Amino acid sequence: MNLHELSSDSHVYNLSFNDGFVSFVFEDYVSDRIFEVRIKTDVAFLNYRLDEFAYEYCSLRKYNLNEHLQIDEKSKFYIMPADFISQMKIARQKFHLAIGLNSNEWKEFIQVIGYGIIIACPIKSSDSIDIVEIGSMINISPN
Repeated sequence: MNLHELSSDSHVYNLSFNDGFVSFVFEDYVSDRIFEVRIKTDVAFLNYRLDEFAYEYCSLRKYNLNEHLQIDEKSKFYIMPADFISQMKIARQKFHLAIGLNSNEWKEFIQVIGYGIIIACPIKSSDSIDIVEIGSMINISPN
């Protein structure tokens, strides 16, 4: 299972960041399956304070960091742009979490988005993401 096979019609819960892994449960409403997602990272943003509705209808997005952040020529570290407006755009999308990381190692960025950004973190590659099916959803609707 890979990130692109998960639908954008989902529910996310049990968010945690422990021992270098972001973990959460992802209920995929399209496939009626439940997955545990673990992402290996050194730094992460998790938003625990949203209303319950915010965790419904979530989607996972993956970005190439070099398309969103500037890279210092000498050190190869991601750096903030000089102008304030660009800095605010980067901070709003949580890309600032990758500032100071080596661009040769940290290439991608993951976001889980519902009603706002729920999870955001830089990753080294797609191999940093483990998705394991842990169950299926039961539809008890008479229709």
